[in-house]
Amino acid sequence: MQNTDRLTLVASFSARLTYSARRFVWVKHLLVAVLYFGYTSAVKIAKRAIVFAVVMGATVPAQPPFRVGGLALDAPPKLSGDCGKSTRVHYSGRINATGPGDVTYEWIRSDNAKAPAKTLHFSHSGPLPITYDWSVKGSATGWVAFRVLSPNPIQSNKVPFRINCRY
Repeated sequence: MQNTDRLTLVASFSARLTYSARRFVWVKHLLVAVLYFGYTSAVKIAKRAIVFAVVMGATVPAQPPFRVGGLALDAPPKLSGDCGKSTRVHYSGRINATGPGDVTYEWIRSDNAKAPAKTLHFSHSGPLPITYDWSVKGSATGWVAFRVLSPNPIQSNKVPFRINCRY
């Protein structure tokens, strides 16, 4: 193959790469080049095409920044245990992230007790479950919520509980 033919192919491949980068169809064009020219030549052509596309201003859409897209705290909480000794108030919820990354969050209680911040690791987008237990002795009322500290601050709804012990 002559250099002019290769330059024409590089320009054609670059145009396809530029046009179809958003649709990720360029992989198909690379496979066709591998089948037609062989692996080594196709890789050289692809490298030249990518450089050509970058020089000509082609852009591939950037990934959206990692963030928490939503959260939920289930209501009502589950109560278990002996009211005279200790009642466990069990909360469950979900944090939904837009992709892989770490989310730092903390639980908030109506009695202002501090719990250490926790980190949740997302390997992909979607929801991950979270839980919290509050041990209460005797009759009590209160609420629990959680607050995402990073990557973007957001707070859940407050979910109340009420324990009435009858002795």
